[in-house]
Formats: sequence, structure tokens, C-alpha cells
Amino acid sequence: MILFGKTVDNVALADIQRLIEDGVRESKTLEYKEALPSGSDEDKREFLADVSSFANTSGGVIVYGLSEARDKEGNKLGFPLPSIKGLEKFSADDDIRRLENILRSGLDPPINSLIFNSLEVEGKTVLLLGIGRSLFAPHMVDHKNHTRFYSRANTSKQQMSIDELRRAFLELNSWEVEAQEFRAARIQALFGDPLVADKLLVEAPLITHIVPLGSRANKIDLKVLPDRVGHLPSYIHGFRFWFDIDGFVAHFPDPKLSHYLRFFRSGVVESYNCSFVGLNRAKEKILDARGLEKDTFLLLQNILPILSENNISPPYGVFLTLDGIKGHRFTPPQGIDERRQPPAITRDTFLVPGIILDGSSPNEVAMKPAFDILWQGAGWVECPGYDSRHIKK
Repeated sequence: MILFGKTVDNVALADIQRLIEDGVRESKTLEYKEALPSGSDEDKREFLADVSSFANTSGGVIVYGLSEARDKEGNKLGFPLPSIKGLEKFSADDDIRRLENILRSGLDPPINSLIFNSLEVEGKTVLLLGIGRSLFAPHMVDHKNHTRFYSRANTSKQQMSIDELRRAFLELNSWEVEAQEFRAARIQALFGDPLVADKLLVEAPLITHIVPLGSRANKIDLKVLPDRVGHLPSYIHGFRFWFDIDGFVAHFPDPKLSHYLRFFRSGVVESYNCSFVGLNRAKEKILDARGLEKDTFLLLQNILPILSENNISPPYGVFLTLDGIKGHRFTPPQGIDERRQPPAITRDTFLVPGIILDGSSPNEVAMKPAFDILWQGAGWVECPGYDSRHIKK
């Protein structure tokens, strides 16, 4: 669901003009449609097949309101006409709700990773529909006795073969398993090798892994990272960097590494941060969990756009690990007497299950279960940083 390195919700008028002026052709991840589907069963089936084919393959973007150029025989050429057709009598609320209802009732299982964005271009409306690569594929079209699975090849959709279906069902549960195994291997690599561990400052570090789940063929342009990391917020300024066989590393120039960022060539990002530990008035070890939450969101806010710019699409798995925390307590929420807080943590490592983010901006509601697990591990009922509606305070 990425266009010119942007998720669909961030696409602007200039990007639509660029599609037209550059004659950008349809592809495995881009399709043009003159009009929205009507209410006919044939149009609904076609719409469901289009959307599910993207979700079952690599994700993509459908642009409604742009007409394709044609040759003398009337065959479509795959790039948009210079003039914008636009959508007639378009109502953002009504039309998007209608499309969502068609998708909700006509696909099994339903697709959650969808983004709509309507734009006014030259007084005419263009609607973009972004479809993420689904972790729950394959999705079946199920409408009026029409039950089919579709995938996308080059510039068109096709019915999935038996082999494609077999592979899709086998992959269904493999994404999270592979990501969990990667996280476990990295933790072992950090602390299981004395030569590596000796270079790290090990004071209850938070290790965050951001793992793109949409494709196994991701590649990040390492050459742009020194400049991009240099423009991240002040908490990362002063970093030094180097390249190695795995990718790119940025770190503070301390005798021992207290904070670093590693970008793997596949787009996986690893963050190591020891800045949350301190002592309370009783000289007991405490961990600033609220600062940890804030830093996690800051990290996501700045890293996810870099992945998008490199056409590494959602969904992303976010895995939090706290190590060396035995004997620590979390800083109690405001208004709670330190004497009433739970006893010190008795386990040395918290491996928090992964959280799935469907977009390229942090989702505070989606991250709440991960923070709840951390706080519960420290003896609290839940993360106190959310209100009763699960909105971050």
C-alpha cells in the first residue's frame, strides 16, 4: 500500500500529478480504475477479486478516477491519460462506507489492512485504496455462490492455482514464527557470545525489533541511512555509524554501547537502549517504564517512515524484550506511594509477544497489549498510561 515511498494516507495531490506526468504504468502493486464499482453483482465480484488479489500477493494501491490510455484498437496501455476523469457524485462518507460493507460481507476472512484516501485534483475527486499484504491470506471471494481465490501477477489478477493455495495456507502461520525465531536468535547473538556481550552496557536494556512481515524479498538502501539517521530527533544526535556484513549500525560513542540502532539489509530494525534504569530514594533499582513507552513510540515514529521510503510495506511486527531486570521495580504511577508498589521483579528477561502494526505510523491502541504485559510482569494490573477508552494519556 505504498506509493512513491508513502503510505496511502500520506499520498498528496502532487503524487497524483506525478503518476500522470511520469506516465507511471500499472504493476503488480498498482492499478487504475475509471469509476467505483456499482451495486451490480458483477461489479461487486470484480471489486472483491481486485482487492483480495492484492492482499493475497504483495499488497498494493488502486487509484479510482484515473482513465487508462488506449491504443487505436481500444486496448488499455497501462498508464493514465493526461486528463483526470474523476469520480462522479462522490460522497466520501457514503461511498467509502458502501465499499467497506461490500468487502466486509464478501471476503473470507475479512481484510483489515485497508486505507482509503480521497483527494481533490483540479476540482475532481480521486480515491485511493491501499491494501496491505495480509498475514491472514489467502482471502476468498464469497459472493452469491461465487467462491474463488485470486492472486496478482504483473498487471492483472488471476485465479490462484492449487499450488499457490497450498503455499498460502502453509505461510499462514509462518510469519510470526519466523519473526519470533529471528528475535530469539538476535537475543542469543547479543548475550550468548562473550565477545559481543563484553562490548555492551548491560543495564536492563530494552531491545526492540521491528520486523517487516509483508514480504521476504525486502531490501533497504543502506547508502541513504547515514543522512536519514542524522536527521532523526535529538535523542539520537551524536551517533556514529558503520556498515558491516549485516547492514548498518548507528551508536553513541561510549566506551560500552548503551544505545544503538541496527538496520539489517532485509529492513529489520534492532534498537538497544539502556537509558531507563535508576535508583529510588531507598536506593532500590527502578526502571522508568513510562519513559520506555515514550521512547518506543518515538522510535516507531521515525523508523517506520524510513521503511516506507524504501518501499518496505506494512504489516510490521514489533517485538519488545527487557533483559537483566531481576531485582528491579517499575517507577510507580503518579500518586502511588512507593511503599505500596509490588515487590521487585523475580525474572531476568521479559520476552513480550509481537504486536502487528498495519500502517506506517505508530498505533497506540495496538501497542497497549505489549505495554500491559510489561507492567503485569512487574506486578501491576495493566499499563497506567492509557485511559478507560485505551487512549494514550
